[in-house]
Amino acid sequence: EKLDQLYRVESQASTQELSRWANDSAQPRRSLATWYLARAELRAGRREAARRAYTKLREDHFQLPALAEGLFEFAQLEMEERHFDEALAILQDAAAIHPRSVWQERISLLTARAHYQARQFDKAGQTFEQVANASPRLRRDSLFNASLAWLQQNDRDRFLADTKDLASTGASEDTRGDLLLEEGMTQAAQGNSK
Repeated sequence: EKLDQLYRVESQASTQELSRWANDSAQPRRSLATWYLARAELRAGRREAARRAYTKLREDHFQLPALAEGLFEFAQLEMEERHFDEALAILQDAAAIHPRSVWQERISLLTARAHYQARQFDKAGQTFEQVANASPRLRRDSLFNASLAWLQQNDRDRFLADTKDLASTGASEDTRGDLLLEEGMTQAAQGNSK
């Protein structure tokens, strides 16, 4: 991590040391070196080299919960490329190594977002609801997002239920107004004359 911090501030950082560690099967920190190598490659704008390093990280059989953050970064990269199924599989791998709760929440939120962007609105709504029920800190935003997913899914009952739950959390008038506006725009896009 310290080496990565140094590389971050250098304009032309060398990844030679990280690369050597990442390829040394006797190196006990091999997976960590692979993660930071991927991160350095991404910072340098070498997306394909970063993807190869992240893929290697994912293929290594590790159980270090801290590496969930590296898999999270890989999933974000895949989502930017609109590879949603791959991103979802990576996020599933990240959750399976039981990261700290803060990373588990971030993984769940990104999973819901990936489902939403892949137009899998039912799965997105369910995942956003799970986050809302598991995290009081994220409840309001997750219920808002779940409501949007149900709206896209055309599930009016679940939309209204989550909207009601959102109102009970003390959501502002602006938030409720945004949901009404989204509902109207969705209905208009579907050809509903109301």
